[in-house]
Amino acid sequence: MLCVQTGSKVHDKERMRFDSDQFFVKSADEMGAVFKDAPAVVQRTIEIAERCNLKLHAVDNPFPEFAVPEGHTIDSYFEQVCREGYKKRLDTAIAQLGARGVQRAAAHEYEARLEFEIGIIKQMKYAGYFLIVWDFIKYARDHGIPVGPGRGSATGSLVAYVMR
Repeated sequence: MLCVQTGSKVHDKERMRFDSDQFFVKSADEMGAVFKDAPAVVQRTIEIAERCNLKLHAVDNPFPEFAVPEGHTIDSYFEQVCREGYKKRLDTAIAQLGARGVQRAAAHEYEARLEFEIGIIKQMKYAGYFLIVWDFIKYARDHGIPVGPGRGSATGSLVAYVMR
């Protein structure tokens, strides 16, 4: 049995399960039905919500600043890291695949894909994000900290592969 410790109490996994079909945002009528015996609760919630005034504004760069070497922009350094990583992979892993006859594509196809991915990442203004993740992973590997394969759509990219 899997147990999870929270604070000083230990709870088994079975007690932490949310066995309900009620995890959704309910309408005003549905909330009125839930709190039919306490209509003041609904009224007070409405009063609090009406006092809230939240405006979300788009930001140019939602990521922390990544310090790049002098003479570089975030995009130029990202490209440099990708191209250096690609050269290393080309000289090692990709060369080994070619020598065994199991390389899936020609080098020029990989280069075209890399160019395309770099362009998309720069266009989306994600170069800083990739560099931040690259820096974390590099630090972990340099210090013997195990690093998993990652998750999400970016992990299947050639950029992620060449950045390790």
